[in-house]
Amino acid sequence: MKIVIDVRCITGRMHGIGRHAVNIINCLAQIDRENKYLVLIRKQAIENFKNLPDNFKIKTVDIKPYTIAEQIMLPLILKKEDFDVYYTPNYTAPLFLNKPVIFTIHDLIHMLYPHDYTFFHRIYYRVVVKKLAKKCYKVLVVSNSTKSDVIRLLEVPSDKIIVNYNGVEERFSPGDRKKSLEYVFQRFGLNRKFILWVGNEKPHKNLKNTIEAFKIVSNSISDLHLLVIGAPEQKYQTESIDEKVHFLKISSDDDLIALYRSAEALVVPSLYEGFCLPVLEAFACGCPVLTSDRASVPEIAGDSAIFVNPEKPGEIAEAIGSIITNPSLKESLKRKGIERAKQFLWKISAEKLLGIFENIKQP
Repeated sequence: MKIVIDVRCITGRMHGIGRHAVNIINCLAQIDRENKYLVLIRKQAIENFKNLPDNFKIKTVDIKPYTIAEQIMLPLILKKEDFDVYYTPNYTAPLFLNKPVIFTIHDLIHMLYPHDYTFFHRIYYRVVVKKLAKKCYKVLVVSNSTKSDVIRLLEVPSDKIIVNYNGVEERFSPGDRKKSLEYVFQRFGLNRKFILWVGNEKPHKNLKNTIEAFKIVSNSISDLHLLVIGAPEQKYQTESIDEKVHFLKISSDDDLIALYRSAEALVVPSLYEGFCLPVLEAFACGCPVLTSDRASVPEIAGDSAIFVNPEKPGEIAEAIGSIITNPSLKESLKRKGIERAKQFLWKISAEKLLGIFENIKQP
């Protein structure tokens, strides 16, 4: 069988979907030496795939996702290839392929919070993504929460949808906290007790209420700081508190792992998540997690995190305080999180995907 995997979604910035794509391909490369793969990438992603085995072929296709060119030019390129199935870990694919199409939907945030996105993206999801979901062979989703959204918003039958969870990379693991604190000091010049927020600038990530909660906590825990990863400082200048809120730019996973290992807690009270990979990464590094009681997060976190109403800064603040001031609670959350993370492995996700490929019946 020859399988096309379209990972043009990978850019220089390793966001959640890009991380998903890289790990799926690398794990497939480890477990499958029989099938042949054609991996479609853009130039900036080549460095992620340097040691693939001989049954994997890389093809550079510099066509941006979510474009007219994708719908017109990509089918012409693929017409020259003899393949059996097309898979993309992104939301988008050519509508008119005469081969089985499988694609992953990570969330439907563009439809649930449409005002945070451009008119083009809103229309794309309501028209193209909806048609793709109905037409394709299988729709993969990363949580049962997203599955419910796909059934409700895209009107896709339940039996066409397969839940295939994300995983966490092995390098995200517990480590020497003292060494991690030294790393953070040398790398960022910080030697203060801190909580960590990881996300992007989108409003549903709820950084605003996180900062509001931190304002409340800092009144009673004066030596606590908040480190923000992934959101631009200029957008939140009015929310920040002098020198206690730090907007950091990280350059590698080494930075992120050291921050997880050093933090008093990861605080990510999102309004909506299709999966929330930072929760899993923090778990794996032994970092206590405070998160939202909404959408997929309770499904992913199980009983290993503290859950709050993300719309109530006071409740978030109280929960932060309980972690900081209660060593036994903190230790319990660390222990539970490490065990919970072991249930989510990229190898498991890749094996499930490979099984779907091999079960396809050709016309």
